[in-house]
Amino acid sequence: MKNVILFGILFFTALSINAQVNTRNTYVNGYYKSNGTYIEGHY
Repeated sequence: MKNVILFGILFFTALSINAQVNTRNTYVNGYYKSNGTYIEGHY
């Protein structure tokens, strides 16, 4: 039973780490702020 619980914890930890890494690959297009400053596109 302990092995099943340990496996579950490790599995969900690996999923959450993977989700955090993938968010860095999201590209944001350039845009203008309300004060007229242009923000270039970035990851």
